[in-house]
Amino acid sequence: MGGFGALLHGGPLADGVVAFNPQATLTEALLRPPAETQKDLEDLSQAVMDSVQTAKGRGAQITVHCAADEHLSHALALPSGIRLVVHPLQPRKPFARILDRARLLIPVVSDAIFRLLGTSPNDSQCTTMLGCWCRNGSLKYIKAEPGSAFIPRPGDWFCGSCQARNCRDRYFCWRCKPPSPITCPGTVKVLDNFNYPSRWDWGCTNCGAAMCGYQWRCSNCNAERPGTHWEPERT
Repeated sequence: MGGFGALLHGGPLADGVVAFNPQATLTEALLRPPAETQKDLEDLSQAVMDSVQTAKGRGAQITVHCAADEHLSHALALPSGIRLVVHPLQPRKPFARILDRARLLIPVVSDAIFRLLGTSPNDSQCTTMLGCWCRNGSLKYIKAEPGSAFIPRPGDWFCGSCQARNCRDRYFCWRCKPPSPITCPGTVKVLDNFNYPSRWDWGCTNCGAAMCGYQWRCSNCNAERPGTHWEPERT
């Protein structure tokens, strides 16, 4: 219960609080602190909410880092006005330990101290940010505003060669071009409801658009499917 404890005790005491994957609504949590009754859990949840409000009233900085799993719902239940950083992963292991192994835990703590010293812009009004893991153990914060072009969407994929993000309607990486398709080893895709690509799907080598197996010409630039010049049999 480290994240919960940091918020509960840090609110009235600390100038800055950093909590990793805290739970807030204990009546719905999978892991809970010892409590005799349901009312005890409700009281503990209310206590952590009151502590966050106390911290805000004192001008303390509260930063919550959470994964995109059950803990995100807990973080969103906290009072608004805190700095919430969502990491696009589902760790299924202690979250701070994963950050440590990825060499991101120290940068996260350093960033909190940097902000506490007043040498960085005040972005406490931004309630939600996206934590983007970059090379060399760095972490980039992007404001998660509605419609932001920087936030990965379902179906987007990251090139296995250069790690550039591509929209779901591209088959070839916009930066590498062919031969770096979505099927390239090392490609990471944001899950969606479509099982693309299948073994028959293809990409237009002229414009890079993603095509389905039943399409024989590119719907974007009208180029022919590579390697074929025949039409499907008509019945």
